[in-house]
Amino acid sequence: MKQYGVDGALEDPVLQLYSGQTVIETNGNWSSDAGKSDRIIQVSAQAGAPRLAVGNKDAAIVTTLSPGGYTAQLSGAGGSTGIGMIEIYEADSVVTDAKLINISTRSETRGDAEVQIAGFIISGNKSKNVLIRALGPQLAQSGVTNYLTDPVLTLYTGQTILQTDDDWSTGLATPAAVGAAPFAAHVIPLAGGSTDSAIVTTLAPGGYTAQVSGKNGQKGVTLIEVYELPDNDAN
Repeated sequence: MKQYGVDGALEDPVLQLYSGQTVIETNGNWSSDAGKSDRIIQVSAQAGAPRLAVGNKDAAIVTTLSPGGYTAQLSGAGGSTGIGMIEIYEADSVVTDAKLINISTRSETRGDAEVQIAGFIISGNKSKNVLIRALGPQLAQSGVTNYLTDPVLTLYTGQTILQTDDDWSTGLATPAAVGAAPFAAHVIPLAGGSTDSAIVTTLAPGGYTAQVSGKNGQKGVTLIEVYELPDNDAN
């Protein structure tokens, strides 16, 4: 991440892929295994991902996954800390019935520039309907106590703000559309009157960034989610 001008980057990340509580694969220092590194280079090029520098300590996994839910967890070797970025690319070279339909990231959101950031790409030649949520108080249902009490969600294309939401049921987004979208995405709906944030919108092919900050500089743990919706479930 240093090449992007990020100060405080995690020097030696360790990447673990889980299915439920089971670790499927672990990687640290992606180029240390010649056989795996050749495959990582090949698939990265196929997916259009930036090529990693040989010899650096970034981590990467190439694998084939059956339909279901998975978790990628990033930590620092030896308990080290710093800023890290997890990227997920769908790299199928042929059309299949399986596709990536949602991503989510849980991390601590802090004040000032230390916001939570999730980037995603709409591929193909058709616009997609999406649900984007920033969960703070909702995390209490999962036993998280140090959650961000009032997350603010902002959607960008480049440096341009497309939409902002603070408190999903009272914000600028249509509460009815935001309230109905979780049922289309088959996820738990947000509690009425909560300070969680959400956006339902239609996006043309391209790259986007969703950022979560704490209202009035608040800090805490936040979960940001991006879901693809059926064509007739967004406005």
